[in-house]
Parts: sequence; structure tokens; C-alpha cells
Amino acid sequence: MEGNCLLDSSNWACPLSARNPTDFPHSARDFGNLAEYDSSVANDPRALLVLFAEAREPAEAGMRAAVRERHAQVVESLNRRYTDVLRSPWEPAGEEAMRAVVALPELDDAATIVRARAARISEMSFEMVLRMHPVALRLGLGCAEGKEAVALQRAREAAIAAARARLFAQVRGFETLGAARGSDAAVGGAWSIAGALTRSWTDRQAQFVRWVLRDGVLDWRRDPPRFVKERRRKEIAIAFGVSPSVVTESLQSADVTAFRHALWSAAWLLAGAWQPSVLEPA
Repeated sequence: MEGNCLLDSSNWACPLSARNPTDFPHSARDFGNLAEYDSSVANDPRALLVLFAEAREPAEAGMRAAVRERHAQVVESLNRRYTDVLRSPWEPAGEEAMRAVVALPELDDAATIVRARAARISEMSFEMVLRMHPVALRLGLGCAEGKEAVALQRAREAAIAAARARLFAQVRGFETLGAARGSDAAVGGAWSIAGALTRSWTDRQAQFVRWVLRDGVLDWRRDPPRFVKERRRKEIAIAFGVSPSVVTESLQSADVTAFRHALWSAAWLLAGAWQPSVLEPA
């Protein structure tokens, strides 16, 4: 039955101890299907953005192998689903860390392309966060002009800065490419707000949030950009065998609407840090 923890591989928030390694999520229906964006910028981008994700190692030694296996399965799925933005796939970058390289759009690309790519990058990052829940992640974003090693170093420094400040994410490098002063902090702050909202969720809340957003969050291929319509509460209730009121109360308690708007802000500021003109009126 769809929605059952042990049978539905798209149901990602079941306790790790209740699952076999092969039960970790593989669903291609999370955060929308693969978008048909122009991927030509992935061949020779002007700038690179490295995403550096660190998982918090669980205290229980017996859980560490399960968390690592879960991380590997999540990464495998993301690498299949986000080929439109990944210049190189998610891969290990240390004991509990992963990194991926993203191709940023050219400065003369249309605003819709820049915004859509920023939306995809943001959705990919937060899909990883939601798939890994309740395991906490910390993100560092590093940008550099055509130099992957520099971007990776900045991403690592950003992750260290996030840890010291007890934030979900920090950003380094956009200001070196001409973004307004304060842009790195603004993007990191918006991403941290979105990430902080997920920290207090229960497994059930995380399940419902991910289900309600299975068709995606941000539709920015159109002008003006808009939110993707959420899945119906009744559909979620049937899938999980609960009443619609339980779903509604759980989503309200999780502030799913605030999460959607926080993700919008995170992606919007990311687009503006790279190409400020995309935020200006047409």
C-alpha cells in the first residue's frame, strides 16, 4: 500500500532502525519531475558553485552505518534527478561530507533561465535535507570563477563558519564575482531560515511535508514566477490512513507555508546574488 513505511520507497522519514539499507528513498517524484531547462551552460560555465553538505554523525555507533547508507542512496537519487544543473555529481568529500559542483548561468542569460536554475539548485539542496531527516545536515556554498578547487575551498570555509555560528548554511564567493556587499550573508541567512524550520519537525511532519510538495515547490520557468500547487490533504490522508484533519494540523504545526516561502526567498536571493538584474522589473 502506498504510504506504508516498509513498502513505499518514496516514504523517506521512517526511523532508520525500521528499514533495510535497500529501503532508503529512490522516488523520482520528490520536488517535481526533471525540468526541461536549457543545460548548455553546464559545458563551459563562467562560474562554478560548489555545494558542501555535512551530516551530523549520530552518537549511537550502531546507527552510523545506516546513516551513511542512507546518505549514499539519497545522493544516488539526486544525481539521477538533477543532471540539468549538476556539472559534476554529488560525491564523498570526507568521512561524513558530500559535495557537488553546479554550473551557474551566464550573465547574459534570460532572467527566467537564471531564476529557474536557482530554483532547481535550491530544491535539490532542500530535497537532500528532507530526505535525510531526522539526520541534521549543514551546508556550505562556495562560488568561484571557473576554478573548482577555489569554489570547494570556499564551500568548506562556509560550512565551518555555519558550524561556528550554529547556522544551517553559509555562503562564500558571490561578492568576489561582483555581487553587492552583504550578498553572501543574505543568501546564507535565507537558506538558514529555511533549514531551521525543518529541525523541529517530527518524522510524521516531515513525511507529510515531503508528500504535499511532491510535485515541486517553485515554478520559475514562467514569468512571473509562481509556486507549484500543493498536493491535496485528502490524498495524503488516504495514503497514510489518517484523517484529513490530522494531516492539516500536522502541516500547520510544521509551518509548511512558511517553509515554502522561505525556500522561495532562498532561491530568489541566490539568483539575485549571481545576476542582480533578474530581480529588477522588466
